[in-house]
Amino acid sequence: MVETSHHGTPFGDIRLRHWPAADSPGEAGNRDRKRAGTWPTVVLVHGMFGDVDVWSATALNLTRAGLSVLAADLPGHGESTAEVDSAEQAAQAIGAALDAWKAAPTQAEVTQDGQRLLLVGHSFGALVASALAASLEKMDWLAGLVLLSPSGLGEEVNRDFLLSVIEAADDEALARALEALTVKHYRSSAAYVRAMRARLLAAQAQLYRLVDDVVDITGRQSRSIVETLASLSAPVTLVHGREDAVIPWQHALNAPPAIALHLLPGIGHMPHWEAAALTTNIIIRAAAETAGLRLAG
Repeated sequence: MVETSHHGTPFGDIRLRHWPAADSPGEAGNRDRKRAGTWPTVVLVHGMFGDVDVWSATALNLTRAGLSVLAADLPGHGESTAEVDSAEQAAQAIGAALDAWKAAPTQAEVTQDGQRLLLVGHSFGALVASALAASLEKMDWLAGLVLLSPSGLGEEVNRDFLLSVIEAADDEALARALEALTVKHYRSSAAYVRAMRARLLAAQAQLYRLVDDVVDITGRQSRSIVETLASLSAPVTLVHGREDAVIPWQHALNAPPAIALHLLPGIGHMPHWEAAALTTNIIIRAAAETAGLRLAG
């Protein structure tokens, strides 16, 4: 059963959603997971303007593979009420919420035996996940890191897109702005766009601060994750669509050489939507690697 919880942090409340690992199908996979005893919990961190709902299909497929999944609403997003001014503070808020979740009595079985975390971050969420990864590794809680279309590996970013979302004059303008996320111009339902615009308006001041924290007025990124990634001993995987209209795919080439790199042709800024099966399989393989398993195929 999917469970939603809210956790207080020094910055305000953070919403977490937990999908427990499925018992079936995949009984053999579950036996391997129990036998290895080291399969990580997958933690999903969405990008700017998203929320836990963007991960629904990904989370379902990961649980069917026998993985426990946790997703967080970033500060200023979804149902989180935390207030932050930077990616670093967002990482601190998510980290505090994870600590509170792990400490809850209902999670005793999920987190038993020091079960570690595989962080998956998308876009701005990759900045947050990278900062969180550095702190988790010091506590031996980091199993690995998967980055999808990450910020922080190059200079350019489509600031006009970011502002077009924040400043959308009506629902139709927001829907048009969101088309830049995918090559096939995926459109959310009218109800979702309406609800999203309401959330954006409520958090507009904080969203401006977060945008200004990561990209200057000339459209240049002001944050880099290169040194952080190079310092990690845990395995890192990077996935980037080669038709990304928000962050150029060529930035992925600036990643440290030890990182496993997947460049997807014909895919835009949302590989977990446009190449859902492949991206999910990449995450599963990253989890298997941390568990010391080799998957067939």
